[in-house]
Amino acid sequence: MPAGSPTWELDRDRLADTRFGTVRFYDELGSTNTELVEDARVGAPEGLVIVADHQTAGRGRLGRTWSAEPGTALLVSALLRPPLPISEVPVVLMAAGLAACDGVEAAAGFRPQLKWPNDLVVGDRKLAGLLTESTPGEVTAVRLSILLARRQFLEG
Repeated sequence: MPAGSPTWELDRDRLADTRFGTVRFYDELGSTNTELVEDARVGAPEGLVIVADHQTAGRGRLGRTWSAEPGTALLVSALLRPPLPISEVPVVLMAAGLAACDGVEAAAGFRPQLKWPNDLVVGDRKLAGLLTESTPGEVTAVRLSILLARRQFLEG
């Protein structure tokens, strides 16, 4: 599926000198993680970022379905190749979760809690989910899906 245009403005200059300089946008995609893992298998460089407005085959931990209506979630996966043994992958997930909490706080003005192993929550409501996937011997994808309906997390 060909990449589309971002639905929001992206500060490419800010990303230019980071490992996350290559960002591909899709209006609709089966799964950002599936796309990223396929790219990783054919040699995509660390830092590739895949963003979708809508996923038709999104999944969460333990094979659960992850879905969100178009325009209601930030669906993003980033390719990471940390020099860690596979047994230490949980460290990557925890670091990504803490970074996501920091990002939500900076962007939305409130800080979610990190519910191990992979959820960001506000009170009893799930705001975001993280998922790591690996190919043999390496972490290849960290997916973050954040619901964008900020008001529902600040009310009630």
